[in-house]
Amino acid sequence: MPVFFQHQESNTPLILWEAVEDESFFREALPPSVLDSMPTHEEKRKQYLSGRFLLQQLDPHFPYDQLRIATGGRPYLADSSAQFSISHAGTYIAAMLHPYNKVGVDVEQITERAHRVRKKFLTSEEEEVLKTFSRPLNEGGGNHAYTLAWSAKETAFKALHQSGVDFIRDLPIQQIDVVAGGWSIKIGGKGMGMNVAAKFIGNICLCWAVKE
Repeated sequence: MPVFFQHQESNTPLILWEAVEDESFFREALPPSVLDSMPTHEEKRKQYLSGRFLLQQLDPHFPYDQLRIATGGRPYLADSSAQFSISHAGTYIAAMLHPYNKVGVDVEQITERAHRVRKKFLTSEEEEVLKTFSRPLNEGGGNHAYTLAWSAKETAFKALHQSGVDFIRDLPIQQIDVVAGGWSIKIGGKGMGMNVAAKFIGNICLCWAVKE
């Protein structure tokens, strides 16, 4: 299990790793109740198993018997004994946990995709904010900047636990600051007051947020 990144801030553990093990590895490590509702598609099944295995790494006593799926597909705990978030991008898996605050985590591979569809989730004013990024957008920083912007909004959306959220109207990016080892993103609207952080690890963008 190659661990790419681990982070612990207060009581919020976070982990990013690459799932290179066979499916049988996860089956053997997880309780039978988790195996009862697996997807049939091979790739989705491995994401399902590896994500739940990662929760076990964050909390060896994770209450799988309380695990439910919301209407939109988001997993949650029926007894609200903890809040958690899982994200997949190819073979990369990220998960984070908090005892009571809502959280969101997102992992993205850095490609041209976010740049191509930027008009769907960014305003021209937000693109001006992105120009404060470490490298000018026209000098190779574009894919990183736009992937960061998309991932930050996706992370905030996950931490909101709300439906009908518009990424442009409800989650405007107001500021991006350099912090030790990564980035801090200030989001307005429904993301006001949310702590959103980001880090680049190789060709991966990892974002996470805690909703106080």
